[in-house]
Amino acid sequence: MPPDGYTSLTLSDDVVEKLARIVAETDCDSYAEAVNYAVNETLAREDQLEAADLVDMLADRVE
Repeated sequence: MPPDGYTSLTLSDDVVEKLARIVAETDCDSYAEAVNYAVNETLAREDQLEAADLVDMLADRVE
């Protein structure tokens, strides 16, 4: 169980590889920072997203 205020997340190997690229390219210190960075970048460009759309867009941007 994660600590209070946190949620655990299961990711495919493919997504983890993409997050590793974000960490390297943006100097994020962790996967959590990389997820936060990717989400913020995506939301800054989009007004409203469905969860599935967000996942697809993040995957496309990292490829």
